[in-house]
Amino acid sequence: MRHAGKKLTGTTTKQIKQVALDLPADFVVVLDAFCDAAWGVPRAKIIREAVTDFVQRELEKNAGLKERFEEAEQRLRKERFKVVSINPQSTDGK
Repeated sequence: MRHAGKKLTGTTTKQIKQVALDLPADFVVVLDAFCDAAWGVPRAKIIREAVTDFVQRELEKNAGLKERFEEAEQRLRKERFKVVSINPQSTDGK
């Protein structure tokens, strides 16, 4: 995400290589079978799309959950990403 004259720095998806998940073996078989049947679609893509759809559905159903989610998301983005100026100005204004 870019802002006028600024960029985000911090943890990015390229920097996060793996997140350990404790998934049941039978679930992994289903996931891998689907990935294989879908011509090698990466696991991460399937999980990302499924989680995104699930979260959106749940937030649409529950206003309280949506409010808590938005607060948590904002807090986590502030903790993990820092906005820095691309063109920092000198302290004397020149």
